[in-house]
Amino acid sequence: MTVSSDPPKMLVSEPGGTWRRPVPKAEIDPGSGVLVRVGSACPHRCAFCTNVKGGANLDLSEAEVVRRVSWVRDLGFGRVVFTGGEPLALPTFPAAVETAVRRGMIWDVLTNARPAADPAVVERLRPHPPRLVIASFHSPVPAVASAIAGGVDGVAEAGAAGIENLLAADIPVMIHCVIQRLNLGHLQDLLSFSVERFGSRIPVLFSFPLLDVRDPTWEPLALRLTEAGRAAHMLSYLGEMLGVPLFFESFPACVIGREIHVLDRSELGTTHHLDDASGVNVVSEAWAHGHNYVYGERCLRCRVFARCSGVHRKYAARWGFGELRPL
Repeated sequence: MTVSSDPPKMLVSEPGGTWRRPVPKAEIDPGSGVLVRVGSACPHRCAFCTNVKGGANLDLSEAEVVRRVSWVRDLGFGRVVFTGGEPLALPTFPAAVETAVRRGMIWDVLTNARPAADPAVVERLRPHPPRLVIASFHSPVPAVASAIAGGVDGVAEAGAAGIENLLAADIPVMIHCVIQRLNLGHLQDLLSFSVERFGSRIPVLFSFPLLDVRDPTWEPLALRLTEAGRAAHMLSYLGEMLGVPLFFESFPACVIGREIHVLDRSELGTTHHLDDASGVNVVSEAWAHGHNYVYGERCLRCRVFARCSGVHRKYAARWGFGELRPL
């Protein structure tokens, strides 16, 4: 393995003309945020879920969840992002929040928002609300939303009602949509729906799907970056027209065709994640990204290379870099 001095940064070359960035050292400080799973149970069965891979089950006791939150606080983390499964529906979640608050941590949560359709669930969050709720909402079309969730009914309306309840309680929400073939033709409808139902100030994040998921063979995930990029290109202009704070994740800027900011997950407060199995090891997101995202030779000539997230190596192994066109 060799190191190249090609600008703009030092790069590590790999076999087959693939390059990656050096893996940075990620220190833990009070501004660092760690992703902590409080269980794996969820009413939805999304094949592209990155939370529980390979059908793994994470059945944690309340005592173990409390221990994990306390342990990451002792490491120096000042914020925690809770995930599942569906955290708002897990019996371990209240104790996780109570521990984080008692230890002086800022907390966020990743949710499908469906449990928040029950006002009592939102009411329990009011005394110590999260800094941000990142709510998965993949389509306002009932049949599409149901298919994405693995055939679960009522997903679109329950999720929308949950988001409304959270906003009514003055809890900040970001809507997160993972693009796949089932919703590819409805993304502009989703953005318009969000503005009409929740207002134009609610940020929306569109992500290209990863292949390190529950079921990477699921047909709607057979999506090319250029296909999703064309949709993202149109969304970027529609977002500007509607005045919506719009973000994209896991996209090389070249497939969108505009020099727009592609979000790094650390900007949402997650710099590390706690190992699910052991509960006693944290992994830097920068380390994971440095190992998992790669670049082709043509990427090195792109004028936005310094800000590009690259392509997941599993995608590159499947499709290569031929569709990328440097800006």
